[in-house]
Order: sequence, then structure tokens, then C-alpha cells
Amino acid sequence: MNIKTFHKATDLKDAHTMLQASKDNVLLGGGTWLKMTSRQIENAIDLSALGLEKITETDEEIIIGAMTTLNQYKNHQAIKDIGDGILTAAVSTILGDAFRNIATIGGSIAGRFAFSDVITSLLVFDVTLVFYPEQKMTLETFLSVRKDTGILTEIRIRKEQTRGFFYKVGQTSNDFSTINVAITRTKGKTNIVIGARPAIAARAVSAMAMIEGIPCPDDETITKVSEEAVRSLGFADNHQASKAYRESLAMTYVRRGLKEVYGHDC
Repeated sequence: MNIKTFHKATDLKDAHTMLQASKDNVLLGGGTWLKMTSRQIENAIDLSALGLEKITETDEEIIIGAMTTLNQYKNHQAIKDIGDGILTAAVSTILGDAFRNIATIGGSIAGRFAFSDVITSLLVFDVTLVFYPEQKMTLETFLSVRKDTGILTEIRIRKEQTRGFFYKVGQTSNDFSTINVAITRTKGKTNIVIGARPAIAARAVSAMAMIEGIPCPDDETITKVSEEAVRSLGFADNHQASKAYRESLAMTYVRRGLKEVYGHDC
């Protein structure tokens, strides 16, 4: 990474004006992934003075500022409490404290990284992203479109009574994911997400439909749902693992996760 000019934004309008001025101008989150690129940056736009590093709650939502660090996010009680703590679990193995004290939740989402444990764990919840200028969209929509969304300012997670499961497989505990799986169960709905396939995380929609409305699925049903989740989402080889190995891991952990989120009531 080579930065020609550093610009500390005074407000969101200032940051957005600078961002729109050139395709070579770039927003800085934590900068942890950006620094490993060879990109030539005309103006690096710093958002650190804009008050976007707070987590607040309402009765319905957890509202997370985009500049909140991964450690702030991981250690907040509201994040620990939702979905059996799977959001905290997903972040806990991302490198170490030094990295998590710099990397931001907004940068982790905006980067749309295929290996992201953050995205996989969030995608099983009802998550809305808020952008400047005024724009909102679900996390799922954001991952599926490639258009100018402006500046990500907030991540809003709707509070639900949810059973949750998250599991990451990597070559070491702090390595990038070879595969990651997240599952949540609320009243009447089960969400199944698989990431690092090595494509970006996605919901296994057809598999979710198979189990919808079944209060206590048996082993045969869980196996069929797991098979459909793997069948419906694309897997591939890369330097970390083969397609076949990823499919085997995904099958194992979707099955295990379904048993865990249903096991308390069956």
C-alpha cells in the first residue's frame, strides 16, 4: 500500500465528498487488510474523528458504529448475550488482541472478504446496514450487489430470542477459515449460513425451507437438510483445501449445529 495524502475527515459530508472525488481515494477503517495490498492510494480518508466507534442498544436493536474495533464488539455484553454468544465466538479467534484492537467491524463487512468469520456469524441474524448519504439495506443484499453504497456508518442487529451455533475450521486456531458455519433458530425459522467455501458466506435457503416448521427434526431430517445445504451452495478448491474436503466439513458442522440448536427442546 502506498498512500500519497492522508485526510482526516471533519464530518461525513466531508468524507463522502473526498471519496467521490477520485476512484483512487479510499476510506480507512482499521486499515489492517488494506495495508497488505499493493494499492496506490491518492487520499486515505480517516473516519476516526466522527464518533462512529460506539455500541448502543434499544429494546429492539443493537446499534454498532462502523469504526467500533473487533475487540470492543467482542467484549460488549449485548454481543455476548445474543444467539448463545456466537458473534463473540466468531471474532475471538481472529488473530490476536493487537489485531482486534485495530481492525473495525465496518471494515470487516465492507471488505466482503470470503474468509470472513464476522460476516458468516452476522448473516444468520436480521442485520441492517446504514450508509451515508441516507441509505439502508440488509447485510444479505449488500453482499449480493456491487454498487456505490456510500459510507457504512452503522450495523443494526435486531434482538431475538435465538439459539445459536458457530464453528470455524482452520489449519490453526488463528488461521483464516477453511470453512465456517453459523446456524440460528428462532420461533418457526432456522438460518443456515456457510462461508469460506472459499466464496463469501451465503444462506442455504433451500435447506432452511426444508426444516421450517418442524419443531423437533429427527436424525434423518437433519441429515437431509445438511446434504441440501451443501448441495445448494458452491464449493471449490484453493491453496487451503479441496472442494471435497470443504463439502465434508460443511456437512459435518451443519449437522452438528442443527442438533445443537434443536437439542435443547427435543
